[in-house]
Amino acid sequence: MNKKEKKIEEIFISYIDMPKKTKKIFQDHFDFCGKNITLQQARLLQLIVMNENMTHTDISREMHIKNSTVSGIVDSLARKGLVKRKRSDVDRRKIYLIVSEELKKQFEYFGDKAREKFSSVLKRASDEELDTILAGFRTLSKIMNSAAEEKKDDDL
Repeated sequence: MNKKEKKIEEIFISYIDMPKKTKKIFQDHFDFCGKNITLQQARLLQLIVMNENMTHTDISREMHIKNSTVSGIVDSLARKGLVKRKRSDVDRRKIYLIVSEELKKQFEYFGDKAREKFSSVLKRASDEELDTILAGFRTLSKIMNSAAEEKKDDDL
């Protein structure tokens, strides 16, 4: 393995390990309404809270995951009583995902607490380290967006 390949491997391992570390730091925030949820479930709830009338397809596009994966996540959240499906009055084929107003308020509260926790973790970093992290995320985002666009073009 050459030097570049070793760096790529280290980045890959760090990238894959990040959700585990994130969940460990934010564990109390993922015990939402007395129901333990995953990062993907939290992200899906966030999309529903922030955007009314989301369908499985909308979430699939936003999260870049298959409709079948969305269905599995929604099924799990529905069993926990966190999400409900509502058929459109206009187009009976469309099914919207909804949450209660109380859940929206709780989610916003937990979101604020999670931001505070994230901020407290990153305050441990120096200004130079924060600049490095930000530059790294911007670069990774640019590279990933480029790869996603190429993939989209390949799928046409």
